[in-house]
Amino acid sequence: MGINLDIPGIWTYRSFLNVPGNVGDFGKLTVWEAELSLEVSEDGHIYGLLGERPELCVGTEPYLLVEGTVIPGNPAVISWRAKGKPQSEYDGWTYDYRGYLSPEWPDAPRNRPTIVGTVTRTVAHNGAPAGSVFSFVAVKSDFLEPRKTIPLVKSIIDMMSSAEHRYHHALWHASRDTWDNLSDPKKEALRATGWQPGPKTKERASLSADRLANGSGEDFFYMHRRMVKEVRAMDPSVGTWRRLPQQQFPSSFAPKRRRRRLAISTDTPCRQRGSCRVTLTRRIGCSN
Repeated sequence: MGINLDIPGIWTYRSFLNVPGNVGDFGKLTVWEAELSLEVSEDGHIYGLLGERPELCVGTEPYLLVEGTVIPGNPAVISWRAKGKPQSEYDGWTYDYRGYLSPEWPDAPRNRPTIVGTVTRTVAHNGAPAGSVFSFVAVKSDFLEPRKTIPLVKSIIDMMSSAEHRYHHALWHASRDTWDNLSDPKKEALRATGWQPGPKTKERASLSADRLANGSGEDFFYMHRRMVKEVRAMDPSVGTWRRLPQQQFPSSFAPKRRRRRLAISTDTPCRQRGSCRVTLTRRIGCSN
């Protein structure tokens, strides 16, 4: 199944009231500005997060869990359901989305991937009725390369960009990813040098049908742990996890994005969300 490569990534999400006529102030139509992260599996399944950065707002886990599907086409159809995590700030929220990946203009150098569509409140919550429909647009953020967000000393950069290290890393992964498709002479050549993935004649291919149970994932962790150890030996300031991190909103990888939160005055009722909360700026945030 061919998946459009524009879909995975981080998007700026904006939703609007469907109000006909001239309202005079476009800001009166805005409902929520948030960040949407999307990943797509090989079978077209979508998963991700939609919400606010935890470090920039009040409340616990202020985002919705996203699950849905992509139907390839021109345009591609992207549908998902977003639900609040149990016992989180958005517990009980359920919204359904249907959007279309906008086609690009030919010969236009400034195309940017966008998803346009509508969203409906599927389940009533906090006094807001089910069945309300809003329009939305999602604009894709630029990919920020890790080297711009994870600064490393020059000696480490030189080591990791050296031909020897890159060849070693590529061969390590390639021998595991393509093991099942290699010819017998190539497999024997790798066994002769000790480069087979796992014990001889009991190799653990990383893309085989039993990859989730054959131990190839442990091989991955062990090899990269050695690589991290080598980096830390060159620069002890490189940090480490003391425990596996909890799921976080991946927008942290786009630190230069605009971080504006929508707010409305305290005498204006929330139009979609149905319940408001006071933010640190003493404004009332109204989301979704």
